[in-house]
Amino acid sequence: MPSDARVLLGAGRRGTGQGLKIKGFMPAVSFQAVSKTFVTPKGPFQALNQVNLDIEEGEFFGLLGPNGAGKTTLISILAGLARATSGRVLVQGSDVQTHFAEARRKLGQQLDKRPLRLWPQRVRVVGQGAPLLPPKVGRGVHPTVTEAVLRGVSLSIRYRAYGDSAPRKHRVAPLGLVLAGSVGYVPVRFAGHDDVRTLALHRIESAELDDTPSGIESFDLDRWLAEGALGFGGNQRIRLCLRVWEGLGQLLTETPLADDQRVEDAADGSQQISATVLDTAQLRRWLLSLGARVEVLAPPALRAAMADELARSSRRYERAVPADQYA
Repeated sequence: MPSDARVLLGAGRRGTGQGLKIKGFMPAVSFQAVSKTFVTPKGPFQALNQVNLDIEEGEFFGLLGPNGAGKTTLISILAGLARATSGRVLVQGSDVQTHFAEARRKLGQQLDKRPLRLWPQRVRVVGQGAPLLPPKVGRGVHPTVTEAVLRGVSLSIRYRAYGDSAPRKHRVAPLGLVLAGSVGYVPVRFAGHDDVRTLALHRIESAELDDTPSGIESFDLDRWLAEGALGFGGNQRIRLCLRVWEGLGQLLTETPLADDQRVEDAADGSQQISATVLDTAQLRRWLLSLGARVEVLAPPALRAAMADELARSSRRYERAVPADQYA
């Protein structure tokens, strides 16, 4: 593992609080001189370098490190999704490569003892937008794409772009997975190209693993989003000034737009909100979704754009529609 990655051993052995190794006891998980090198177009990339680590039964364990530090690679090797270039990983004495089924069974037994296994049954994430049903994803596509992202390898896919009547074959290097509402997206590089493009997961009709390294280790997913991918980022900062009504001021006081946000009460019961934000497509969609609860006061260009969009929307409601036509 590169020098800027750190291993954190947390609360220690359950019941003792010490995390001490007991001589003669087999560790639950043992990484022994594990190294992993990927072959990339720019040359070999060493993701892990002689990692030695024992995790005792009952120990809490976590990995800390920046993107590219080797955290996902280490866990992928433990899960049997990737092979170490050298070294080995044991789960209660069973090698995850040579005795994969037995190692996975033992690893599952360890997880079954944890309250964490009930987490998916006890937590839900509810979107704030319209309750859209998720699009249907082709059989086997999601697990194949997930495995490619975990292992850092490429894919051969059949992809039907928006507006196309038939899918086309491509070889792509997946660089992550992003869930925006109910839709999954995959940033990829097409074979022979360096630019990053975005594919909708549900438009991938079939996917097969290709052992060619994807180069995901050198890709910064957060930076890609911050630079404007999917409308979540941008590079122009603006001083946004809003007039808000109907409880929106209280909401923005509790969940501010930015650290420098200011709120001023007006005599008519409204509030004036000002904050420094990025001018993004996501911001504009959010402002439009608030309808009559918000008025953009500044900057002038954004106010004009919002006024134009709302005027176009208003004109659609001006024509009469028979009450029983769409009942």
